[in-house]
Amino acid sequence: GGIEWGKRAIALAEALGESDTRTHALNNVGTALLFSGRTGGRQLLEESLSIALAHGFHEHAARAYTNLAEYAVVFKDFALAERMLAEGIAFDTRHDLDAWTHYLVGRQAQLRMEQGRLREAETIADGVLGLERLTLVMRLPALTVLGRTRVRLGAEGGASLLQRALKEALATGEPQRIAPVRFALTEAAWLAEDHEAAREQLELLQ
Repeated sequence: GGIEWGKRAIALAEALGESDTRTHALNNVGTALLFSGRTGGRQLLEESLSIALAHGFHEHAARAYTNLAEYAVVFKDFALAERMLAEGIAFDTRHDLDAWTHYLVGRQAQLRMEQGRLREAETIADGVLGLERLTLVMRLPALTVLGRTRVRLGAEGGASLLQRALKEALATGEPQRIAPVRFALTEAAWLAEDHEAAREQLELLQ
């Protein structure tokens, strides 16, 4: 549905010469295509970013950097992830887009975790959570990574951090926020050899 309506918005924006609407719709369609495993998504997101940068649409550019970086981290395209995170964090910092900056730094922590650089991931995530006035969505990636890294390292407090992350994720009501935390809790239960708890989390994901 998002792809269908997004394509309509793109066509209408092109007809009316509305660059603002066009870059937003390109971002939506590109992200939906990427995360559903369909072709063409990256090209649309990169086009959205290019238009946003050319017209000085700072929020649209930040959103494009974020979606490209998040896709690259989740799908383990580490070269793309490194580039998008570096460019995105620099852009957001330069334009005082603090909330977007902290969200991307949380994703940078996730990248380090996926690369097996657990201590670096822990340090980065802990730094984000030490900041004040973060929105729930902006701190959630860092909170989840901190819990997962501490579980993997066998450090104290990892499971409780993940329970806190789950509570916050559930408050959003968004599957894209909830599912990663439930997967993390599944992993934590598996590592603790609590097969019943792992099974319960997997069932809740269905």
